[in-house]
Order: sequence, then C-alpha cells, then structure tokens
Amino acid sequence: MQQRHEYADILEAIARGEVIQQSNGSVWLDAKYEQVFQWMAHMKSIEGFRIKPKTIRIGEFDVPEPMRESPEIGTHYYLLNLDGLIPWDIWADDDADNNYLEAGLAFKTREDVMKVKEVILSLLRKPSK
Repeated sequence: MQQRHEYADILEAIARGEVIQQSNGSVWLDAKYEQVFQWMAHMKSIEGFRIKPKTIRIGEFDVPEPMRESPEIGTHYYLLNLDGLIPWDIWADDDADNNYLEAGLAFKTREDVMKVKEVILSLLRKPSK
C-alpha cells in the first residue's frame, strides 16, 4: 500500500476551500494559500501548518466539533466523558465506534475533549452566590 503524502490533507483542504492556519509559536493565525504553497516549495515541510479546526457553539462558547465522519481504521480517537477520565480508543469501524460517532462523543484529540468537557461542566455548575 502506498503511503499517503504528507501534504495530502492540507492540499485536499485547500481544494475544499477550508482555512489553513500557521503557528507563530504561540498562536494559530489564518494563512493565505500562497503562503502555504511557498512554504511547501521552499521548506519541503508542512510543519507549523494545520487545517483550521471546525467548531460548534455550546451556550456562548465555541468548542471543537466532534468527529462527523468515520476515520481510517486504526486511527486513535478520544471520547467525551464527564467524569475525570478521557478515554481513548482505536477506530475499528465496529458498533461501539459508530455509536460514539453518531452520538457526537468522538473527538480527534484529547485537547478537543478537554475544551468541550470544560464548557459543559461550567454550564452545569451552580452559580456562585
């Protein structure tokens, strides 16, 4: 099986018109496509670039969107769980995986789960007196 090129995801996102971001070391900033192409041509790497994460709104907060499509088999993913744990699993395209996906509980990264969890718990807490 041929290995997927490291630029494939970024180039496919550009073709779909998605926003690409570049890190300045502490903050992610939207990048122009020309910047991305020049970087790829001269630096031979896409390190420091990412596809801008999609978000949803919960209350007044924008949080990372859960996974909406099945990833490739073998992909690690993380589950939203409101207790102290952030469980992870490996996508096998079984009933459990698909149930988590359909319920909106599957996320690409642990950090995404932490952000969503923090917002949900803040909305459930009693207001301070």
